[in-house]
Amino acid sequence: MTIEIFGVVLSAVLVLAFYIWKTKFRDRISVSRITTPRDPAIEGALELYSSLFADDGTNYSAVELVELIGDDPRFTSGRHIQVENIILVAKLRREVIGFLICHFYAERRKAIISYLGINSQIIEAKRSASKELFGELKTILLQHVDECDFIFFDLLGVDPSLSKSEKLKRKARTILFKQIAKRLGVRAYLLQFDYICPKVSMSDKAMEYPFTLMCIPVHGELTPMIPKKTVMEFLVFIYLDCYGGIYSTSDSRFKAYHDYLEEKLRRYEETLPDEIPAR
Repeated sequence: MTIEIFGVVLSAVLVLAFYIWKTKFRDRISVSRITTPRDPAIEGALELYSSLFADDGTNYSAVELVELIGDDPRFTSGRHIQVENIILVAKLRREVIGFLICHFYAERRKAIISYLGINSQIIEAKRSASKELFGELKTILLQHVDECDFIFFDLLGVDPSLSKSEKLKRKARTILFKQIAKRLGVRAYLLQFDYICPKVSMSDKAMEYPFTLMCIPVHGELTPMIPKKTVMEFLVFIYLDCYGGIYSTSDSRFKAYHDYLEEKLRRYEETLPDEIPAR
């Protein structure tokens, strides 16, 4: 009888252990940072990136992304400003199901998220991968010796030519971004003006596109009405430092590209109102 009871108890313990392992560990999303070109997660991240972002002139190529990954995360070779690339991957059972690419500019005390990709075919990824990735990014930036005042994120905007379902999908992304930020104890603001993502290169294939600009104050502060001067400071950072770092200073395209970016900034200076709403 004692042996039978022991067998029943052991079976129950094993079932409970399997359930805990399955729900708490096997199906748990883990987030890690890629800091070396030898990281085995790179292949999965690039495959997911290629499936989500078309090579249509508005995105970086896979080759350009690989260039961001080096043994030293501070990407300085020939650039006009130092930047630390933060590349995070979310994995489920060793499979890459999401990634986040952020660039931190210590001199400017600002960071920008260039890409967030989630495998929406996997239910666990849709449910919590974005939150886990943002949570790890927040931890990294808050622990950084050089404080970060603002994090920016520019998302694809709503083009009048898009289908109704695609418009709703893009609007939903800004809502999701705000919800994730709120769950992490910060607030994401949507800046209310016509923001244009500049061409990402001087290639004939590259093109401008309407985007949506969002901002999360980390150590900095924002008000519902932002002075034009502040918004221009943000745009100078995004255009000249973030996008302007695509080419090294020795590249023949560097000056032409910066001339192009400066012209776009002059247009903002001429057209932006004295205050820009943020909600």
